[in-house]
Amino acid sequence: MDDELRIISVKAKKNGQSCIICLNDGEAFECSYDLVLKFRLGNNSIISEKILQELKKEQRLYDAKQTAYNFVSYKPRTEKQIRQRLKIKGFENDEANSAIEFLIKFDLVDDIKYAKQFVSDYLKRKSTGKSKLLFELLKKGIDKSLAEDTIEKFYPEENTFEIAMKSIEKKLRLIRHKPMEKQKDSLIRYMQSSGFDWDIIRKVLKKVHFGEDE
Repeated sequence: MDDELRIISVKAKKNGQSCIICLNDGEAFECSYDLVLKFRLGNNSIISEKILQELKKEQRLYDAKQTAYNFVSYKPRTEKQIRQRLKIKGFENDEANSAIEFLIKFDLVDDIKYAKQFVSDYLKRKSTGKSKLLFELLKKGIDKSLAEDTIEKFYPEENTFEIAMKSIEKKLRLIRHKPMEKQKDSLIRYMQSSGFDWDIIRKVLKKVHFGEDE
């Protein structure tokens, strides 16, 4: 029949996970071993155009899942980061949805866990305020309401002043040669960029003797 093709060869790749399928019309494409077995593909097999398209569709879904899995295997990722990665790799929304469902099934993506761990790890590396943490979580693709809730639960509110004081230790050494007013302005800008609110900034200024009425 006109819509039937013949498989010239099924060649295993060195990665041990897939094969190269060569058709009599000159086309060649990669196919996973699982699909080779599922569709019973072999040398001289006859395959219809309809089955070929079904095979390619399933291979795309397989590739999307594998790409997503490889991406999260290096380090935790947010759902948005995974979707962006899949888009860059050329996958469609439905293929990305399938890959995300696959990762969720095996507990390989969880924005709630990610946000909690991110806050903990970030504070170990940098002494920062809540608004900076919010900015960083949003940049990673965490939903705003989830980011705010996570910070509310896990930011050590009772230690904010101590965190702020720690954040300026190095900055104070770098600016101490400047006139006092410039030191103060520089310190305020630095703390604002670090995510601390004005109440905390005012307390820090008082502590480091820049006055009580700032």
